[in-house]
Formats: sequence, C-alpha cells, structure tokens
Amino acid sequence: MKARLRDDHSEVHAPAVILLAFCLLILTACEQEAVPDDDEPADTVMPSEPEEADPAAWLVAPRVTGGERQAATPDSLRFSDMNDALHALFMHAARARDSEMGHEYFLPNLAADFQARQVRDWLALFQAMQARFSRGVSAWPEAEYLENDWVGRGDPQLSDMVWAVYHYHIHHRESWFTDHELDEAVRHYPLGLIAGMSRGVYDKFYADGRFYADSEQQQLSADSMMQGLAAAHAMAYAWVRWQKPGGEEDMGRLSEERLTAWLGRGPDDLLAIARDVSRELDGRWDEERRFYDFGEDEYSLDTLGNLIRGHKGLYETLALFGDERDQADAERLFQRAAVTVEALMALARPWGLPSRIRFEDEGWVAASGEVDVAAHWSLIAHLTAGFSFDREREGTAMFMNDKRPELAKALGQFVDEQIMAALDHQMPDGILVSRLSLEDGTVIDADHRLRAISRFLLGAGEGYGGGDRFAGPDDWGSDEGAAERTRMLYEVLLRHGDFVRTGFLFLPEQTD
Repeated sequence: MKARLRDDHSEVHAPAVILLAFCLLILTACEQEAVPDDDEPADTVMPSEPEEADPAAWLVAPRVTGGERQAATPDSLRFSDMNDALHALFMHAARARDSEMGHEYFLPNLAADFQARQVRDWLALFQAMQARFSRGVSAWPEAEYLENDWVGRGDPQLSDMVWAVYHYHIHHRESWFTDHELDEAVRHYPLGLIAGMSRGVYDKFYADGRFYADSEQQQLSADSMMQGLAAAHAMAYAWVRWQKPGGEEDMGRLSEERLTAWLGRGPDDLLAIARDVSRELDGRWDEERRFYDFGEDEYSLDTLGNLIRGHKGLYETLALFGDERDQADAERLFQRAAVTVEALMALARPWGLPSRIRFEDEGWVAASGEVDVAAHWSLIAHLTAGFSFDREREGTAMFMNDKRPELAKALGQFVDEQIMAALDHQMPDGILVSRLSLEDGTVIDADHRLRAISRFLLGAGEGYGGGDRFAGPDDWGSDEGAAERTRMLYEVLLRHGDFVRTGFLFLPEQTD
C-alpha cells in the first residue's frame, strides 16, 4: 500500500454516550425562532411556518394525491420515507446559506433564523428515525406503533442503505452551521447511523467480491451488486477524506486506528475488497454491449445510477491506496462509468429519461414508455450530490479532468438541461408530479411523491450551475439570463422544501 500522506494520531471524538447527550441538549436548549418575514419582493415564495409539534412524533406520508396525504395507517412508518424526508429537510437548510438562497441578492434572511430552524428540526427527525429503526449495523425497513412504543419489523434491505449512508453529506458540512452553534451537533449526531450502516453493508451483504440482496447471501443480481457498491461508497469516502491532502483538518483528526474501529475496516481492508470486486466486475464485462453481464438485457435507471456512484468509491479506493496495477484498474472502472453516463445522456428527452434501459443490437434503447420522476432525479443526484461522479478534488483520482475533460463540460450542460426539464415539464401545478409519457411529456401520474421531491432537492440543489444555464448570486451581474433562471430555481427549491413540511410531515393525531 502507498505511504500515508500524513501520520496523525489525534483522537477528538468523545464516547458515544457523551455525544448523544450533547446533541440532545442542543435540541432541547435551542430557542425556537420564527421564519423571517421582513420586507421581501411580493413575487418571492417564502417558506411557511411549520406547526409547533414534537418532531420525534412526526410521521411521513410517501404520497400526496389531489391535495390529500396518503398513508397506510397513522401508526406505521417506512424507513425509506423518513430517510427521504431527512434529505429534503437538510437540503432546504443547506441551500439557504448566505452564498446561495440566503444571499443578499435573493433572500438574505434565510441564512439566519430559517436555516437554524431547519437544521434543528432535521436533528430532531434524525433522532426519531434512529429511535424507531436502528438495529446497530442495519435498520428495520418498517416500524409499527404498538403499546406506546415503536417496534421495528422486517429484514434489513440493501436498497435502503444506498441513501441512508449518504447522510455523510450532512455530517461533513457542519461548518455551514457554525453561526447557529449547531455545527458540533451536525458533525457528531449522524455518526452512529452512518458508521453502523456502512459496516452493515459489508457485514451482512458482501462476500468474495459480490454484494447480495439478502443477508443469507443467496440472491445476486445487477441490482444487488450496484446497490451494494453505491452503499459501500460512504466508507470509501471517509477514507478518501482521511487520506487526501488537507485531510488532517478533517477526517484526519481521527487516528487510523480510531477510524478503523468506527468503520470496522481500514484502508488495507478496503483495498483488498476493492481488488476482489474489481475482478468480479472484470469477469462480467461485455465489451460488445459495453456493460456488465448479469444474465439480463434490461436495467432500471436506479441500477445505472447506483453503478455510477458505486464505481466512484471503488476506483477512488484503488487509485488512492493501491499500486500501479490498481491505478490501471481504477481508470478502467472510471471509463466504464463514463460510458454509462454518456449512453444515458444520449437517451434523454426534453422532459426526462426513460425509467428502464434495454440493450439491443444498435445499442442502448428505452425499455419503458414513461419517465419515472423519482428515478430520474435519483440518477441526477448520483451524478452531482456529494463525492459524486462530477466531483474531483486534489489528491483524489482526477480521471475526468485528466482523461475526459470534454465529458465534464457535457455533463454540466446535461444536468442544467435536466433542471430545465423539471421546470418546464415535470411540475405543471408547481410541484413535481410522479410520471410522464416518454413520448410527448404529458403527465400520466399527477401524484406528488416524497421520493421524487427529495431526490430533486438533492440533484438540482447540488448540481445546478455546472453548465451555463444557472449561476450563483455572486455571478448574477455578468449574466442576466442565468440570474433569472437561478432565481426561478431558488423559488422552486423553496416551494418544494416547504411542500415537504406541509404535505408529507404530520403528527399521528393529524392523520384522521
């Protein structure tokens, strides 16, 4: 293994019990502040004030139909729904920072009380999710309220872990909330779930270069392999941040021994796993089709998105910790992800991407006649949101910048175009719908689903501005068109974040 970039053995994390007490103290001690309502332009959408309630009692509805929230019962809840709500709440807060929606050129008051309120509620909802679903290195997929307590049920689902481990994008942005004295809570509170889930991916679903759909490790498919890779991405990210230049100011504040204890695997372990997974994938690569052979001709957009994110963690591990042969393997894995991205970009319509893809003699074709808006935005989030395919930093694998600079430019334009597709076609009543016709973009399912909105807030909120359609407020003076479109996007992001709070989150007594 390559020499470490640094020899740091400091240990700064307190025991878990102390951290939990600290975070709970913050949650209860922080004064609840109102959303700012100072003079703002009349045509600006301001987030509504949520009802006062105990956040730990929140339920989450996955669907809104005809203005009505749809939930199975007021005493049951799915882990995936609460996880989606958490991502949406956080993105509502994150984009409110003073360099974006809270900028003086847009709504400067958002960066104050509103942002703090969102983060406090996110922390409380995270606490509720852990209390109901956590089982150490995995999570129950459902919880039921029985005899005054929440009881988890069902077998852990690998598919749930893909986005559960992605809460690292919150954990590593604690500095955005220093002014609100919430940075330590944001830094520490998610650690147990992130570390536990990351360990669970390997402990329960991985063996000998393969990720299985079940903990008995009997069910292998393209779906399970790519879900496992995408979920394993979080642990790779932790070690990349530890290793890269400047890491001593970040993850490197933990010694290698301490971080290994948290995650259950160190760099040498991950490198060995990455080599085994790479060999497994090499054996399945079909050069003619330019894809992996799992005995299937058709794949979901979700599977392809998981491949893109999963390959990122895999090739970064090989490139950063491996030898020259590993470097060559890493570049090969990057190129396969790049081929997938290019093929998907070529299939896009003005209103989105097909929900399924099939391989035929002429190449990749649409295997579905619809745009699944949630799957569409999950793919964009895989491309743009946190340690994603389009992000390269000093000290990490720089394959796109070095080997495929034209792809970086095309990808930025593509993401901007997908945001315009949403603004122009996917929200005819102002909120994202669920499904469109791939042929002409007409709405075929007008329900509003939390999954679609959560992924949109991630994908569009993290990815806008990679092309030339949008620009941050600091650059508005040089491009009036980009400024106008970005203002429009900010309005839409605020509207959707607010809709999550008012349309999907509610107390049990409000469900009848």
